[in-house]
Amino acid sequence: INQNAGSVKNHGIEALLNATVIESKNGINWDISINATKNNSKVLSLADNQKRIVLQTAVLNLATVEVRPGDPFGSIYGYDYAKDEKGNKIISAGFPIKPTAKDYKRLGDINPRWTGGMSNRIDYKNFSLNFLVDFQLGGSFYSHGQLYRELMGTAESTLAGRNEWYTTHGGSGFLENKPGVIPKGFVEDGVAENGGGVNDVPVDPMLRNLQVIWFNRTLKDYIIDATNVRMREVSLSYNLPNKWFRKTPISKVDLSLVGRNLFFFYNAAIDMDPESGYNSSSIGNAFELNAMPAARSMGLNLNITF
Repeated sequence: INQNAGSVKNHGIEALLNATVIESKNGINWDISINATKNNSKVLSLADNQKRIVLQTAVLNLATVEVRPGDPFGSIYGYDYAKDEKGNKIISAGFPIKPTAKDYKRLGDINPRWTGGMSNRIDYKNFSLNFLVDFQLGGSFYSHGQLYRELMGTAESTLAGRNEWYTTHGGSGFLENKPGVIPKGFVEDGVAENGGGVNDVPVDPMLRNLQVIWFNRTLKDYIIDATNVRMREVSLSYNLPNKWFRKTPISKVDLSLVGRNLFFFYNAAIDMDPESGYNSSSIGNAFELNAMPAARSMGLNLNITF
């Protein structure tokens, strides 16, 4: 039996501006087009009065994409750090304490606040330059790649406190303080549990990541901002003079150098492409699962019109 799983409301706005920046008969002509779109999504209800439907679960069941009444469609759920009433992480023996059921919450969603782009066409005699810049403001994704790199100690973020720990500790597994040396290492921001003051207990950063990720299943640090501005495409074309083909069936020949996905002007995810989702479904951009780097392509096009 097929039935509607629920009701979702979407509403938004879209704006488009076309303009001619420069226009001349024998010189440069420049046309520009700018568009921006904002969409708001909200789950109104679910069938059979269900409170949640899990659409997708990430590796190791650490993160889920869920629909719940009142949430945006495509919300990402997982465990946040356990915190006190002032929003400080609660620390025990130098490590964040294990979150409880109340700390399982919506950590983000796939929906950007705004998307859009700017396309330009600049013509000069037989040359034409086209380039497209597009952007996404807001939206989130869960990065299993970043989590795995931190768990294995290969992420740059795991360097904090590592040298300090290994120079002040020794013994089996570098777990024992060296005699006469003040122990140092990674110090978690937060407050000691049971009303203690600011945490100042150093820990092995490798054990810290193992504790947070493997034992506590805390995902807050791996919900990544998808905001980015990128140079999507650039093409430089040359229209060969028609007089070259007067005695042939050819009416037009264009030669173009084209580059796609060239670079980011800004990328909040730093070394990950927010478009590196795990599939092409409506929620495929919710998870980044150790994706290969996005490819940059360059090509030469020859277009012949008869």
